[in-house]
Amino acid sequence: MKNPILTDIYKNWAEIGRFKSREELQLDLELYKKLLDIVQVGDSYYFLFDPFLRKMEMTSAMVEKVVGIRPDELDVDYLMNNIHPEDLPVFGDFEATVVEFKKALPIDKLTKYKSRYNYRFRTKRGDYVHILQQSITVLADEDGTILRNLVIHTDISEIAPFQRMKLSFIGLD
Repeated sequence: MKNPILTDIYKNWAEIGRFKSREELQLDLELYKKLLDIVQVGDSYYFLFDPFLRKMEMTSAMVEKVVGIRPDELDVDYLMNNIHPEDLPVFGDFEATVVEFKKALPIDKLTKYKSRYNYRFRTKRGDYVHILQQSITVLADEDGTILRNLVIHTDISEIAPFQRMKLSFIGLD
């Protein structure tokens, strides 16, 4: 039986990423890597996410240091199955809120906001780390279809013990 929380999350992602032809992604990934190294407060990894296809691309090698898996092992199923069970319903609510927020934005503002929230994530060893997830749309088309989000997971366990989940939106302009 499918998990209704996951069904809702996937439906929301498909809604903002409507099916369109997926063009080859043209991003300056080296610039993003340099920026991430400067601004992260803990060990982190990143990936590009296609919401319609529910596909992670270009996962950084640091995922191995943070959660103990190879980059090719991280996919949506792995992510969803390793979020702390108590945090998954809130994760689903946050994702629905993020989708509604993005749908309400003018097209020219889609890449001007990042969302961030935290949750517990199980590592390959079986323990949990406190993850800060930050996401920003880096590629959208002229109709407002979100083609790719850059998602950054930072282990904040040492600087912020898990207390409660919190969602925020940050304007980048």
